[in-house]
Amino acid sequence: MENRPVTEKRTNAFWTIWKRIVKNKMAMIGTFIILFFLLLAIFAPWIAPFNPARQWLGEFGSLDAPTAEHWFGTDFFGRDILSRVIFGARVSLSIASFSVLIAVLVGVFLGSVAGFFGGFWDEIIMRFFDILLAFPDILLAIGIIAVLGSGQVNIILAIAVYSTPQFARIARATVISIRENEYIDAARAVGERSWSILARYIIPNSIAPIIIQASLRMATAILSIAGLGFLGLGVKPPLAEWGTDLSLARTALQEAPHVGIFPGIAIFLIVMGFNFFGDGLNDALNPKLKDR
Repeated sequence: MENRPVTEKRTNAFWTIWKRIVKNKMAMIGTFIILFFLLLAIFAPWIAPFNPARQWLGEFGSLDAPTAEHWFGTDFFGRDILSRVIFGARVSLSIASFSVLIAVLVGVFLGSVAGFFGGFWDEIIMRFFDILLAFPDILLAIGIIAVLGSGQVNIILAIAVYSTPQFARIARATVISIRENEYIDAARAVGERSWSILARYIIPNSIAPIIIQASLRMATAILSIAGLGFLGLGVKPPLAEWGTDLSLARTALQEAPHVGIFPGIAIFLIVMGFNFFGDGLNDALNPKLKDR
């Protein structure tokens, strides 16, 4: 019975935020785009008309223009482009999701420790992240892939490494503003330990900007996955991935532009969707905009 008011309060807060998102047209467009690609990724084996790695050289030939049989045409190896775009959504979203999740967990933990305890730990943690921030994201990812080699696990690690400092800085700044509140002083006065205060009161109250940053970093991660694939450092063929397909298509853009157009459109839409959703989420969660 004691937890019911808290649960009802959280439920009401969720619906209030959702109503603000619904009122934002751009946020709703982003939401529908994300849901569309998420459904493609989940149900790819049932939605895709063909195996994305199957070659149709003998039956249909290669670089065929879009037809009733192959809606997006075929690529150099006679593979169905529509199927590869659908399965590419699964690869891109899965890699981006895992990399951002790792960055959130590590960045929020280290940033919260730095902001809450300060002093020595703050200097050590934040100076290390300053070193990482000195490198452009894609160059740092290329360096990590060059050392570790290509592959999905290494791509996840590379994107997580360059994404972690952003979450750490946001978590640190938020924790510093929260730790001086009266309810934190009250928790200390009753003898609650520092780690308990951090876990029970500070981190839960600093989660809003983290969620916004995570949605925006998903767009950056997908762009990085495509960029690494375009440079030949992405997932290994014949696994379907949009950036890798774009890299193969660049040599035949004049004679068969459809090979690069459809993976490019997919990248554009999903990145736009996450950016629209992130901006709308920022408007919904930002207290200064709640009455807008």
